[in-house]
Order: sequence, then C-alpha cells, then structure tokens
Amino acid sequence: MAIHPGITVQLGGKEWVCPPLNFYQLQQLLPRLQSMQAGELNIEWLQASVEIIHASLSRNYPDLTLQTVAEMVDMNNFTHILNTVMEVSGLVSKKGVPGQQ
Repeated sequence: MAIHPGITVQLGGKEWVCPPLNFYQLQQLLPRLQSMQAGELNIEWLQASVEIIHASLSRNYPDLTLQTVAEMVDMNNFTHILNTVMEVSGLVSKKGVPGQQ
C-alpha cells in the first residue's frame, strides 16, 4: 500500500504509485535534472532518468532497487513514467514544459 499519494502507473506488469520527489531527493538529483535539460539521449541521460523514477517510487516502495526499476523501464513506458514523476513533483506541466504549472 502506498504511504505517499501520487499518480498510479503500470510498470513491470504491476501498478505503482509515483509520489512527488521530496526536497531531499530534489537536492540530491538537481545536478542530474539539470544535465537532462539538453535532451540528448545518451547513457548519462538514461541513467539519470532511471534514478529519478527510482527516487519517486522508493518513497512508497523502499525495498525497490535501482536495478529492478531499470529492468522494468523500457522504451514503451519510459517517457510516460518519467513525465509522470516530473509532473507529480511540479517540475513540468502536463505538457512537459519545465517550470510551468
């Protein structure tokens, strides 16, 4: 059961609740978030994306590992899951524009 409210997503054949990132997580992930703004798809961008998704999910599922998240995320669900975390955290609007609500 989810402790923190958020948006429910399908990942790895299960439903997961993605809550907003907390301030500590934002502080830790800010350099990763800033590096993603270039939008170039590369290994660092993919790794940062998985770390952000994992950070959100770990608030409700503390035993969930980064590796398990990386194994569940694929090119079919990746954009939706990442956008969900960014939206629920207030980092992008529903249209994906940074800083606009």
